[in-house]
Order: sequence, then structure tokens, then C-alpha cells
Amino acid sequence: MQTVKSILLLSCLLVLGTNVKGFTVEDALTCAQVSAEGLSEVASVAIPALKESAACINFFPKKLRDLDLEYALLLGYQFIQKFTGSKKCVTALIARIEAVTKPALKKLEDAKCFPYNN
Repeated sequence: MQTVKSILLLSCLLVLGTNVKGFTVEDALTCAQVSAEGLSEVASVAIPALKESAACINFFPKKLRDLDLEYALLLGYQFIQKFTGSKKCVTALIARIEAVTKPALKKLEDAKCFPYNN
């Protein structure tokens, strides 16, 4: 049923063509593609950045397999607590994320995906 609703919604959008501000379906699809590419780049950096952050603060827990929910939450809390206490590591993570997100946001801006960018 959800698939049928989605198809009907997309069909209506195709029939309407453009809206008041001239944003077409093709523009929406282009923005969706650029967004997906940007999210893919960020996702590919996420795990290595997390590992680098753990190494930066010397966070090496003894138990990493067969974690129950309570221990996993405790581990996450300890990581965040130790990580936020290290200005050098936080700054390095922010710089790494910024290096990935700035080009992706620039591509979105160039494609005129932001409403204020018209």
C-alpha cells in the first residue's frame, strides 16, 4: 500500500511539473542525487574517523564482542566523556568532517538546492 501511495505522489508531482518558484521534478531529483552522494562520502569517513578519535584519546576497551545494551551504552558514555575532554581530538574530528562536508554542501549550493539560493 505504501508503494502505491508513493507512486501516486510521484505521478502527481510529474503532472504538476513546476511549482510557484520554478523548482521542477528534475531539480528535485538532481538535489536528491547530490545529497545521496554527499551522504555517501560522509558515511565512508564515519567509521575511520571514529577509530581515529578512539586512538587519539587512547580509548581501547577490553570487551568489544557480545555486548549487551547496558554495557554498550556505558561504553558509549565513557567514550563521549573522554573524547569531549580532549580539545585536540575534537578539533581534529571537526576538521575531518568539515573537509568532507564542505565540498558536498558546495555541490548542493551550485545545484541551487537551497531555497535562499535562487
